[in-house]
Amino acid sequence: MAAAARKRAQSATASRHKRKGMVLRLTVWAGMAIVLSSGVLASYWHLSDPKNFALRDIKVIGELRHLDAAQLQSAVAESVDGNFFTVDMQAVRARVRALPWVSQATVSRSWPRGLSIRVVEHLPVARWGGDGYINAFGELFRPGYGPDLKHLVRLYGRDRNAAQVIDMYRAAVRLVEPLGLTISSLGTDERQAWIVVFDDGGLRLALGRSDVLMRLRRFADVYPQLLADSSRRPERVDARYAQGMAVTWRMVATEDRAHTAALRKKQGGAA
Repeated sequence: MAAAARKRAQSATASRHKRKGMVLRLTVWAGMAIVLSSGVLASYWHLSDPKNFALRDIKVIGELRHLDAAQLQSAVAESVDGNFFTVDMQAVRARVRALPWVSQATVSRSWPRGLSIRVVEHLPVARWGGDGYINAFGELFRPGYGPDLKHLVRLYGRDRNAAQVIDMYRAAVRLVEPLGLTISSLGTDERQAWIVVFDDGGLRLALGRSDVLMRLRRFADVYPQLLADSSRRPERVDARYAQGMAVTWRMVATEDRAHTAALRKKQGGAA
């Protein structure tokens, strides 16, 4: 029995030592975790403090024709809330994207204290209404300011129909360009009727609201015949009729008849 008692005592002693060792290890681990957590937290507060790693360099990349680099940099600086690590990149991009003439914008960090802003400007290919433009991607934008671009064709209509007007313009160009005609404006009026005006003496073509392309093709087919008499030129053409069209004429001065003859010759060569 004495031997059994000694064995139980030894087992109890070993268990106590084991528990003490485990407690010691847990204490060490907990201490290390506290130290590491404190370090991580301190690093976080240090990196997130706007006074540390403050953004000082804003670089604008891209070919700017209508925008000013200083204007872009100022807009970005106003939208920055944070430092190099905490700045909201999406907010900065949205601010740049909202500027007039900006079509596309990307924002990236530039170590150690900078931002790089890559900008692509709208490239206007047509005017829209009285204050807007259509870019090369068919997007409508209104910059509010810019150069005189009156040499561009003027398209107009309801904003929600801009894509339809652009498609119609492209189709019209394919039909009338071989005739030597250049479109100066195209669009829909308040009744949604289509009207085309050409550079050629301000010739105005009314197409109505239905069968517009068919009526435009019919006009293109008969236009050479409208130039047969060099003493007069068509001023207004109403193609809204089911059969035929109505033409209003204007008399041509002697010096303009050579231009009419040149047009007829060009159409003959195209044919």
